[in-house]
Amino acid sequence: MSIIVNDLVEAYIEGLYKSKNDFLNNLREQAENEGVPIITKDTEDFLSVLISIHKPKKILEIGTAIGYSAIFFASVIPEASILSIEMNNRMYERAINNIEASQMNNRISVYKGDAKEIIPGLDSAFDMVFIDAAKGHYKSFFDRSIKVLKPQGVIVSDNVLYKGMTASNEFLVKRKRTIASRMRIYLNYIYNHPEFETAVLSVGDGIAVSVRKGKDNI
Repeated sequence: MSIIVNDLVEAYIEGLYKSKNDFLNNLREQAENEGVPIITKDTEDFLSVLISIHKPKKILEIGTAIGYSAIFFASVIPEASILSIEMNNRMYERAINNIEASQMNNRISVYKGDAKEIIPGLDSAFDMVFIDAAKGHYKSFFDRSIKVLKPQGVIVSDNVLYKGMTASNEFLVKRKRTIASRMRIYLNYIYNHPEFETAVLSVGDGIAVSVRKGKDNI
């Protein structure tokens, strides 16, 4: 259970959750049994509504893990294409296998490597970026994502409250102090970024939604 919201409230909300399809349901059960981090159920519900409204045609995902969220995005928006980046070799291989098994490999591409190095070389303009990788590097991911984000595009950052540690030292684990400090700096940065309007929500482990203002050219 998350400590960001009341456990009883969270349990109730999770009880309302329904998986998009059997494949995702089975993949979620596998991830939970193995302790592999994927988006929480309430985060998934929120993202489902967000992308149904925004209707992104191209999504950049930073942090593929086992491919759950990429497959989820493709399931919600059938016309969307997803480019995902994963640095961990083992996660990359598992993601490829899961995406092929989901029969979404014609719409989901996975690059292996450091997103900070890969993003500057991308020539696509994305409607949405989903950041869910190394928490201490969110600012670098965000800055690079701006270069490939369309006007009025959306950047979604997951786990920004980081088990409550971002919000209060009461929850701080000593070995996570640097990450929590960097996440506080990151949230202050995106809240005050002149090109974006940002909201932070206590959904899942905390989620930030940053919408690009105006009609600037990329």
